[in-house]
Amino acid sequence: MKYYYENGTIRWRRFIGKGDVRAYCCPKGWRACVDLIEYHPITGDHLGSSQWWIREEACHG
Repeated sequence: MKYYYENGTIRWRRFIGKGDVRAYCCPKGWRACVDLIEYHPITGDHLGSSQWWIREEACHG
């Protein structure tokens, strides 16, 4: 099943990969930036410690 995201749609992912977070390659049609944050980006709850989160924005066509 294929999903369609409107341009400008933002989604967050927690970086759980091994290695350097700067090596993350976003999917085709998306832009990504990485943030080290202390609060959950969606709920605003305190995470307890800083975590790397990836902010992706749809930018196709």
